[in-house]
Amino acid sequence: MKKEKKKFKHFKLPERHDLKEYLECERFKKKDGTPNYSKIGKIINKSRNTIRLEVKRLKEEYDPKKANDDYKNKRKKSIKYTTITKKVVNHVIKILSKKSYSPMLIIRLLAIPFFIKILL
Repeated sequence: MKKEKKKFKHFKLPERHDLKEYLECERFKKKDGTPNYSKIGKIINKSRNTIRLEVKRLKEEYDPKKANDDYKNKRKKSIKYTTITKKVVNHVIKILSKKSYSPMLIIRLLAIPFFIKILL
């Protein structure tokens, strides 16, 4: 029997509520009373380590709402910085060599062919 490959996706709020219920359910606890992350992971199709990290997220009793808010705050802070390619640099040099444009005009001209969003 082939194991089904797990998709790596973020927890959604309903999944977090389900996880909270599984953590409280006696059926999903080990003999010593700690949650059995393997059993929970099989039910919701996530790895046991993913479950463990999700539970550990808040360093206090697991709360789905707080965990989701924490996820959203961290997601907002994760900014991907763009790098300027040689193609863009060559395009700027080409524009500058033609005429003496102002820097603002160059930025606006760059936005069109390279699909750059300008925030002013």
